[in-house]
Amino acid sequence: MKNLFTVLFVGFHLFTFSQSINKSYPTFYNCKKNQPPSKKMKEIRDSIQVYISNNLKSDYIKNILKPNDSIEFNYEIIIGEKGHLLYNKTKVRTSLPSFNREISKILNRLPKFTPGIATRTKKPYNFKLNENPEFYVDKNFQLKPIIRNRLKGILHLKTNEIEVLKIQDSLCKIKHTIKHLNGTAYFSTNTENKITNIRIYCKYNKAKSFISESLKNLKKTDNETYSLLKNNNNYSVNFNINNAMVVSLVNKKSAVFPGCKKNTSDSESKKCFDNKISIFFKKRFQKKILKRLDITKPQKILVSFKIDINGYIIYIKAKTKHQQIADETERIIALLPKMQPAIRNHTPSPIDYQLVLEITK
Repeated sequence: MKNLFTVLFVGFHLFTFSQSINKSYPTFYNCKKNQPPSKKMKEIRDSIQVYISNNLKSDYIKNILKPNDSIEFNYEIIIGEKGHLLYNKTKVRTSLPSFNREISKILNRLPKFTPGIATRTKKPYNFKLNENPEFYVDKNFQLKPIIRNRLKGILHLKTNEIEVLKIQDSLCKIKHTIKHLNGTAYFSTNTENKITNIRIYCKYNKAKSFISESLKNLKKTDNETYSLLKNNNNYSVNFNINNAMVVSLVNKKSAVFPGCKKNTSDSESKKCFDNKISIFFKKRFQKKILKRLDITKPQKILVSFKIDINGYIIYIKAKTKHQQIADETERIIALLPKMQPAIRNHTPSPIDYQLVLEITK
């Protein structure tokens, strides 16, 4: 990847946009209007990438790149209420101003979109799109798109206590939590469906090596996600380090769930804590939600929350593929009983907690 094309990421996501679920997406020129949101977004991304490829002149490419080079950059556009781009809002971010100008000119010549419509007002609205397209240069100095398939949901990477401690030490004990150790991974599959060409975008560089290693062993660590892969394809996926054991590593005494023994090791306390929450969750989950969504396979939910100095559960957040399941999970976690708070330096201390729950029909 050429160094002059440095991607400027905000957070960890490959794209951001200001739309809510109460608004429909715009439609690219000559594309079908009545498509699911995910397909419509993919069509917009891919069509713009092809448009850039077809309109950036090879004479310009010769001045800055050579065959087999690959590039990646960030652009941001706003599709206005009438379907045209708001030209003064178009941004391209690389370290080369002339390239930024060339790509901006091309983006501002995009054909008119069918604007998105807000569900409540039934009126068009401004649609913001932030993307990071990739290309390679062929022998004729033409940019060729590298189209990636985005895997849905979150990839849960498993690690262990020693690895977490090493990261914590290298990051100067990042506020005693690894809750921010998430990000995005780019990778490809070869003819044998092995994962290759891994690139990790993560806030902390020290964590990238074992994340990369986890991806190489994806078939063992997350076979459900691995089964979605096809050979000779390019992919991107969001990841989150899944290890609630960090709680026991950064506190002298973990929070204790009612009914668990108080004077046990942190590992035993954590095991009891997880088990109690899992039982509590499964007893109260309304399975009619699964039936309503026509879900037959087990669903994994990433749950994070804080236990304050009084033992109460606050700042609850659940992430999964279906919002209704996430909402139900947050409802149940809010019903958890008061805990015995974590202890640090002989005083009650707030603590962040994270675990993965699973629900089946």
